[in-house]
Amino acid sequence: MSPRTQIRTVRRDEWREVRDVRLRALADAPDAFGATLADEDADPDEAWQRRADRPDGTMIVAVDDAGRFIGVGSGGPAPDTRDFAAIYGMWVDPASRGQGIGEGIIRQIADWARGAGYEAIGLGVTIGNGPAIALYER
Repeated sequence: MSPRTQIRTVRRDEWREVRDVRLRALADAPDAFGATLADEDADPDEAWQRRADRPDGTMIVAVDDAGRFIGVGSGGPAPDTRDFAAIYGMWVDPASRGQGIGEGIIRQIADWARGAGYEAIGLGVTIGNGPAIALYER
């Protein structure tokens, strides 16, 4: 990871950047997410504004030295129980993979989960997504 890459919580006013990185993620890895590029590309601005302002969770981004979002992941309540947190929507730009960005995003989400009082954190991954499975196993 470049020393100038920032891994941080997204700001509420960065919803346009959130939209851009999410649409790039869906275009790059359409089978890795529970949504389609066409559906999310059609979402109104208000939906993107809500995504950037997660009152029940966090959204962590990796930002390169040019200010471009090159990675993203969210943390929030797990779908089946409020006792556990979950990681959602993890993605790192292909040109930036292998630099520790995914690990940094996961660390920030785990820190948020601990601070929010969650007992554990989990996630789901698409079968056959070897690089993501390797990341999560580390």
